[in-house]
Formats: sequence, structure tokens, C-alpha cells
Amino acid sequence: MVGLIISFVMINSAYSQEDIDLSSPADTSFNHPSKRTAILLSLALPGLGEAYGGNWARARTFFITEGIIWTSFTALRVYGGWRADDYRVYSADHAGVRLTGQSDSFFRDIGSFSGSEVFNTQQLLTQRAQAQVYTGVNTWAWDKEASRKTYLDIRRSSRRAQVRSVYLIGFAILTRVVSAIDAGRIIDSRSPSMPVLNMYFPPDGSIRMALGYRF
Repeated sequence: MVGLIISFVMINSAYSQEDIDLSSPADTSFNHPSKRTAILLSLALPGLGEAYGGNWARARTFFITEGIIWTSFTALRVYGGWRADDYRVYSADHAGVRLTGQSDSFFRDIGSFSGSEVFNTQQLLTQRAQAQVYTGVNTWAWDKEASRKTYLDIRRSSRRAQVRSVYLIGFAILTRVVSAIDAGRIIDSRSPSMPVLNMYFPPDGSIRMALGYRF
């Protein structure tokens, strides 16, 4: 900052300086965007820090990216939920599954075995006393092997959608970090288009004005 100081001497001051200290140069930081503010804005919403720094071209890029991320996230979540409903209903129709109160591990197991009897036998052979078996209303039996494979395909498509939506959350976090760094650099390189004029009052009763311009 190059400052040009112009002093005007006053014989007496008509105003008391007891309540407000005007003897020191005013803080001129408000004349320029704050780097800290720009970073915080970008962490909250990518592109907002760039807009605050006056770079609307980059701001629009981040705004569009953010919109795509959350639109895709919502679409994947909705699609994954639809496919989850599909594989549950399909298992009820083709394996006689009772849907009420079943856990995700149950739906995983019915996709791995043709029926609950096969699953129970395998558990008793490998786990013995610790075997967890399905009985009563928790049993199942696929009408044919092709139905079980179709069920697995539907379930996998649901799981893929859910996993990809989680990846998008990570990408959204990464975008915020990149935007925060970018916004900070914009503030560091930004030059104000107009000179800055500040006024302050030293104890000697004079008035001082500082005209500054960053280049």
C-alpha cells in the first residue's frame, strides 16, 4: 500500500474525543474483501467465496458443480430406495419371504442360498453350537435359481446406487476445500479498482487523511 498523507492543522477541536478514539489511523481492512471471510463462505457453499472476491466466472463454475453433485446425490438415493423396495417385493413373490421386521443381513443371506434349509445346514456344519439359523416365519425357498439371480441383480443395483451417493458426499467435501483455496488466492491477487481514502485525528488537533492505492 502506497500512502499519500495530507495534513490539515486545526487550532482547536470543536468535538471531544473522550468517547471515541480518533487519534490513530482507521482500520482500512473493511475496504478490501477479507480472505478469512472468503474461505469460510466457500466452505459453506463452493463458489460463494469467489463471488465475494468478485470473480463471478469461477463462482458460476463452482455453483454449477455443487448443483450437479447434490442433484446426482438425490437421484442416486431415490433410485437406490426404489430398487430396495423392488428386491424386497421380489423376494416375497418368488421366495415366500415375510418382509415385516427383517434386517439387511437377512436379505443378504436369502440371496446367497436357495433356501433357509440349505443355509441352516451350512451354519450347523461350520458354526455348530454358535450357529444362527432361520426358523418359523423367517424361512424362505426360491421357486427357481433364475429368480435368486434376478434378486441378486436388483439388490446389487440398489447397493451400487447407495455407495455411489456416499462417494458424492466425499466429492462435495473436496469441492469445498478446492473452492476455499481458490477463494483465498483470489483475495490475495485482487486489486481494488478505486483508491482508498481514510481520515483520522492525531492528539495535536490536526486532521490527517491518507490516500492509498494498491498496485
